[in-house]
Amino acid sequence: MPQPIDPSSELGRVTAAERVQQLADRASLAAQARGTANAAQQAVNLETQVARTDQKNERVDEELRRRNPYVGRRRGKGSGTQDQPEGGETPTPQHEAVERHQRAESGEEHTLDVII
Repeated sequence: MPQPIDPSSELGRVTAAERVQQLADRASLAAQARGTANAAQQAVNLETQVARTDQKNERVDEELRRRNPYVGRRRGKGSGTQDQPEGGETPTPQHEAVERHQRAESGEEHTLDVII
């Protein structure tokens, strides 16, 4: 035997189904907004934080010492002759340029490293 239809209970069921759908839609939109906010925060964190520091290479130190061997050994006027190079002369820019030119002509450690 068929059940009688109660309009108020049927209307309540339809309303409850609509509310469940609205809640599911809102939850999906909230999750999407949360994901976008997290992605934006991660982008800001990446831009403001140093990812990795470069390790100091020993070869760089050797190169700097070769180019400027008297760094850290220079003293003020009248400090004596113990800091002067061989021959008792102080190196002038002209003498250093001549030495660099002679090293370049001899081919000693003359390499070109191009990294793009």
